[in-house]
Amino acid sequence: MYKKTTQHKSKPTSQSNANANTKTISIQPFMIKIYFPTISLHKIQEILKHNSKISQYLVNEKSKSVIYGSTGIFEMLNDNVYQLYPIDKPVTEINISKESQNGLHILIDSSYMKRADTPSFQIPYIHNIKEKVIKTYKNDNKSNLKFIIEFENDIVYDFYAVITSNEISKNEKNEIEINKFVKDELLSFLSRLNLYR
Repeated sequence: MYKKTTQHKSKPTSQSNANANTKTISIQPFMIKIYFPTISLHKIQEILKHNSKISQYLVNEKSKSVIYGSTGIFEMLNDNVYQLYPIDKPVTEINISKESQNGLHILIDSSYMKRADTPSFQIPYIHNIKEKVIKTYKNDNKSNLKFIIEFENDIVYDFYAVITSNEISKNEKNEIEINKFVKDELLSFLSRLNLYR
């Protein structure tokens, strides 16, 4: 025969009720690249040759080896080889400007390369290895805005800025906007190098 037992439970407080009904969702900021379609890589190369001013903004320089093969893209890291998987996201075009100046056309791209968690023990038989040097520039050390120049064989291969997702938002028209401080800093840096007027 089933015997019903009575258990005395303490009544939950309003605070514990609130905690039970509230879920905290923490969204980690992610990196976003900003490209400048109106600034040619040739122009960047010329500035590096003839404008010594840019060297004072250099904060980091590193090398990496990327392997392009028939079965994928791989990266050398700490004497191991990891496969990279491109994660493509939509690219947004916007125009930014200082009120008194002409606008600058930029592309906002949150695509990235995802690295495999475990090393790969086999690379494609047919492959090509690219040795890259990546230089990072900042207006100052406290800045969140980074300018990246990638080199292959001492030639500029890519140029972009990096910000976090915290620094962009959508306005009432559902259009993407960059944080004003980041926008001003970005335009200021480009102006110093005569890349924007």
